Amino acid sequence: MRTRTLQLSTALWAVITASTIVPLAPSCPPAHAQFGQGILDGTIFNGALKAAKALRSYYRDNQQLPREPNAQDKVLVAAYQNITGCPPDPTMPITTVGTYRVLGTLRIATVETIRDAPIEQWRQYPPDNWIAPANSIVMMTDGNNQFIVWCAALNGVPMKDANNRCLIIYDKLKPMDDNEKPAQNFS
Repeated sequence: MRTRTLQLSTALWAVITASTIVPLAPSCPPAHAQFGQGILDGTIFNGALKAAKALRSYYRDNQQLPREPNAQDKVLVAAYQNITGCPPDPTMPITTVGTYRVLGTLRIATVETIRDAPIEQWRQYPPDNWIAPANSIVMMTDGNNQFIVWCAALNGVPMKDANNRCLIIYDKLKPMDDNEKPAQNFS
């Protein structure tokens, strides 16, 4: 049987036989350069998607996005639970850093300037003040019905995709009619 050695990536070689591929080295995570400016093995951006889900859920229940610190804290805890599958450790307090409420690597703030933001322009050139610790998930709401979620790369600015565009999750939520609203529990 004829065999051939093939380089699958810079870190992974395989021996190919007539019917199988046998790796010679363990699979390695993608290199930083493959994802622009940050580590994007899927977990950080998947976390951002789950944080966006927590914001949508809060909006569905309250008909507005969080504006006050206690409401922002509820979203932080919900996002943390969505991402990790468990509640935050009681020894990990929610703190305030500048205008952000912070829980671990999650941050949330009310930033009214995102209202009707030029999202496509920001995907190319994000605002200069979009800086956060590496691997943070940043949630910004207008306190009404719009939000942006982005992930901080190793250099603290928004992560970029292979096309050098910022990975931004943006949503402009619409009010629900009476048929869509969750049932009230009056007991």
